[in-house]
Amino acid sequence: MKLVYPAIFTPFDDEKGYTVEFPDLPGCVTEGSDLSDAIYMAEDAASGWILTELEDGKEVPRSSSLTDIEVGEADAFASLIVLDIDEYARIREEGSEENSYNSGMDGYVCGKAQHQLFGSPAGCAGQDGVSSLRDTVISVRMNW
Repeated sequence: MKLVYPAIFTPFDDEKGYTVEFPDLPGCVTEGSDLSDAIYMAEDAASGWILTELEDGKEVPRSSSLTDIEVGEADAFASLIVLDIDEYARIREEGSEENSYNSGMDGYVCGKAQHQLFGSPAGCAGQDGVSSLRDTVISVRMNW
């Protein structure tokens, strides 16, 4: 199953990276050190969020139109991100160390941890001040 969701890319204050948020996927936030990395991380975080919802028997949220997205900040922009959920699930199932989605499935693990801790899945936020979540995710991953 392939899905498309709008994402909001907000540059870091130092303009060396981006925070990415998915308005249609509550709590799904990630970041990247540059635009290419932010897109890669966005695919991973959103795929993990969607897969967690599906595994929990929930419906996939409807995607908003890109034209309906309000970016908020002057430097931010919205773009569409394509998700290949079947491929993401296959890679996770195989447990591949070398894969196209964040080696070790960090985004998936983060989504599962966020879901277990807070009741809703999300992508890791990383260096934007959510280090306690990252520490929790590492702990969950090591004990999973």
